Amino acid sequence: MTKNQATARQRAFEKGQQAAREGRHDNRYPPISLDHDQYEQGFETEIETIFD
Repeated sequence: MTKNQATARQRAFEKGQQAAREGRHDNRYPPISLDHDQYEQGFETEIETIFD
């Protein structure tokens, strides 16, 4: 994985976290992309943090 790819995955994860904080879930990444999974993972992680 290149540095740019790693940065993109991190950014997708953070977007998922931010969406959870704002009470929305609008994953705009294509379902086949790795960024989609990272967004979902960030969203779920933040939801678990909020409700624990």
